[in-house]
Amino acid sequence: MHVSLFIAFALTVVASARLYNVEVRGILLCKENRYLQVYLELCEHDIGYSDDILDWKFVPVNQRFEIKGNHSELFGINPYLRIRHNCQDIQEEVIVEFGKRTRDTSIDLDFVNLEEEGLKDLILNKYKKS
Repeated sequence: MHVSLFIAFALTVVASARLYNVEVRGILLCKENRYLQVYLELCEHDIGYSDDILDWKFVPVNQRFEIKGNHSELFGINPYLRIRHNCQDIQEEVIVEFGKRTRDTSIDLDFVNLEEEGLKDLILNKYKKS
């Protein structure tokens, strides 16, 4: 009896999950290496589990990029973008947090200068909803 109730409850919870779409676009700038390919990873924070990778790709600098993904959750998602590059011949990882989103989201980063001093701190929470 308890097992049947648990299974019914679990199926109800799973069926209640909503699909959230996330789209991020922008232009990554690097004057020092104009042929650089930058690794992007669109992810979603998961509490208690490893984060979900919604999409990943290599994109050229100085050109418009777009990365999209979606994920099912009950109460919204916490997406972020991981940018890995070596624009100035130093391997760097930059995280851009977007905060909790409870509806489909489209974010335009505009221009992101990968050579900018302190970029990690400047961009981390710039697009985070309060």
